[in-house]
Amino acid sequence: MNLFSVPFPKISPTTYLKIIALISLSVIFILTVLQPFGTASFEHDYKYPLLAGYGIVIFLSSLLYYFSIEQVISSRMMDKWSVIHEVLFLFVNVIFCLVGCYFYWGFVFGAKMNAVRFFNFILSAFSVAIVPIVVYLIFIYMKYREVKMVGGVNSNVEKTSILIKGTNKKETVVLNPDHLLFVESNNNYVILNILEDEKVTRKMIRCTLNNLLSQLDDNFMKCHRSYIVNLNKILNLTGNITNTKLHLVASETKIPVSRNQVEGLRKLSGK
Repeated sequence: MNLFSVPFPKISPTTYLKIIALISLSVIFILTVLQPFGTASFEHDYKYPLLAGYGIVIFLSSLLYYFSIEQVISSRMMDKWSVIHEVLFLFVNVIFCLVGCYFYWGFVFGAKMNAVRFFNFILSAFSVAIVPIVVYLIFIYMKYREVKMVGGVNSNVEKTSILIKGTNKKETVVLNPDHLLFVESNNNYVILNILEDEKVTRKMIRCTLNNLLSQLDDNFMKCHRSYIVNLNKILNLTGNITNTKLHLVASETKIPVSRNQVEGLRKLSGK
């Protein structure tokens, strides 16, 4: 398994904020309600605000880390972001947060800090954090293992093909639009699901869904805020008006359809 060859869409600031906010609230809940690691026996007039402080430290540390890293990551590296980059990014993020928590523990609780305590604190805390990291690694690998990152300029466009350009103009993909089944949005990227030799291949390009739609013809329709479909490849629609799913040729993916797009989609596709 070559993790450098498995692309991963770099997370957007908005999504990252939501994730770290959820993690911070989870930490606050665990420490104040479940009270593990001996916190149940901890006595203090401001016990719960102090324990909640760990969650706040994690949020602020993650925020500082993210925007610091954003300043040093080049656009070229962003376009080649892979699973291993994401794992390393997460790993360092966790360490950064744990260091912040260690100093919070030392200064707020007046604990004596030294190299041995620092090492033991990081080791014990990371032994807990390693489980979700491994789970996350498996999840993103399974999700993107068949996705290929497109790149390079290709001016050799056949009459039956179109040239799709990403946000980075050097990032292009040439394809026959009739072979494009659907497009799915993923943060600042889109994943093209293309039928090649009777097999669906998935290619990722840095682009917004609306920008990509503007490069396609009238045979394509945005049926959901996260999906564009090829009207000529629709097999049928299932479900009711509030939970309509779209089925395509050669694809097992059940694509959601926005409620306000159902009738229009039925008329255009004849299904």
